[in-house]
Amino acid sequence: MVRPASTSDDATPNPNAIAAQNCLRLAALTGDTQWRERADRLFDGVLSATGDNLLSHAALLNALDLRLNAAEIVVTGPDHARFAAAAVRLPYLNRIMLRAPSAAALPAGHPAQAKIAAGVESAAFICVGETCSLPVTDPEQIPEVVNAMRKSSS
Repeated sequence: MVRPASTSDDATPNPNAIAAQNCLRLAALTGDTQWRERADRLFDGVLSATGDNLLSHAALLNALDLRLNAAEIVVTGPDHARFAAAAVRLPYLNRIMLRAPSAAALPAGHPAQAKIAAGVESAAFICVGETCSLPVTDPEQIPEVVNAMRKSSS
């Protein structure tokens, strides 16, 4: 007996796509690269099926977009709540928000660690890939900086 496992979306997103998104978010939140590697293996196994019908694989393509273009928004300082509120107003599909009261709160090797350790007061850092922005000190500027960081990384 073989249990068929579809890779396309139905009335709900495909479980493979949700698993990939969850692995990528876990990698960002924990700093454990094993989760990112699992997502990459899942993409390697499933992405070849998307060529036949892109629309039926929208959730998987969203997960791939998260892998390639995710904006990690790191908020820090005593006024972090204002920055967090501005960050969560951005679309959920391709952003990850991390609260870091200190550099030690970030996963080891995170590109914003040194910037927070430099003693910045309340600010947000937008990280795309391995590059982080300068401190964003006005929460209303977060969307602009996210767009600029994505353009400069591509």
